Amino acid sequence: MGHNAQWYSVLEEMVMDKFWVWLSENKGRKIVLIFLVIFFALAVLQAVFNRAEAASLNLTCVPPTEREDGTPLPASEIAGYWWYRDGAKDNDTLTPDCAYTMIAPDGTFMIQAQTVDTGGLDSQLSPGKQKQFQTARPLNPTVE
Repeated sequence: MGHNAQWYSVLEEMVMDKFWVWLSENKGRKIVLIFLVIFFALAVLQAVFNRAEAASLNLTCVPPTEREDGTPLPASEIAGYWWYRDGAKDNDTLTPDCAYTMIAPDGTFMIQAQTVDTGGLDSQLSPGKQKQFQTARPLNPTVE
């Protein structure tokens, strides 16, 4: 056991000893502590299972070549794109290309995109397009 591992082991024992002493002195708080542990464990499990039921869909768009007033919009003046699912912004940061991988639960959603130029001006939302999200399930086995 290395020098750092020994100190970690000693520190772990001290912390655990103090924790058990505190727990025995505060019996009324045991229930609260147990409840919190169970609550956080369930929250983690729910997040894991919800994530497992999500599907991903690769989306693309055609970059605009002009502004609303008809003047040219060079690609160098496009800062990126916002993507929307059922009217709510889906990405936290602009996507630099006209492509995005959206993760959503199984179902059908209205997908839209919005262009942002280097000056920070947003376009109107693109016309919506219905997209089906379906979790890719394994193929059935072949019975011989």
